[in-house]
Amino acid sequence: MPTLDKHDLLLVCLALVFLGLVAASVAAGMRARSAAAAVRAALTMLSLLAVVAVLGLVLPARLSAVLLIAFAVITWGSRWPYLVGKTRLGRVLITIPDQIGPRFTVPAGVLMAAVGLLWMAARPVGPRLALLPYLGLSMISLGIVEGLNFLFPTQIGSRGILDTYGGLCDWDNIESYAWSDDGELLQLSLRQSLISRRRFLAVPPRFRTDVAAYLSHRLWSAEAPPAAQEVSTDS
Repeated sequence: MPTLDKHDLLLVCLALVFLGLVAASVAAGMRARSAAAAVRAALTMLSLLAVVAVLGLVLPARLSAVLLIAFAVITWGSRWPYLVGKTRLGRVLITIPDQIGPRFTVPAGVLMAAVGLLWMAARPVGPRLALLPYLGLSMISLGIVEGLNFLFPTQIGSRGILDTYGGLCDWDNIESYAWSDDGELLQLSLRQSLISRRRFLAVPPRFRTDVAAYLSHRLWSAEAPPAAQEVSTDS
């Protein structure tokens, strides 16, 4: 079996990374039903890839390995805001299941985890490519988190709205909201936020009436919504 030199091997690895990141970006865009969201996700991931590539060339190999391991840990920590928000949500009133996401996020997660396993099993040629197993660990972590995304649905509770990616939006922190033209994308404008004051949530048509009723009642003291009860997620 022919052995690839380090340049060919690096090219193959970068191609696999790009494929995995594009799959994840498409999944993110489909989750939010927004092409802009997919573009932002792709640019963010490709920027991270460029940073990792540069660091791998200029930093000592051991330090680069530590950074890659730290990235894997941070990937798992990305679910921390959701888990904390879940404890503060109060009574769950509406659960909005991720009906489309599993068709994209699960395959994307499997693809990234498979790439990570290939890297961990690789026998790299050259000192710099010795970072591949550590990069593989990070990709496996990212793939698992991406693939299990459907286990973290958007929920509306007595204390706010639990966002799959951003954690809990307290009712007092929501300044206003608006719907997309097709009525399936809810945009929340927040008074305060560490990262972005706008949140985008995918809301299927059958949930829009109930979600709008709770938002109007909580934000503008409109007519009280129907009796608080968890809406069935069955199709």
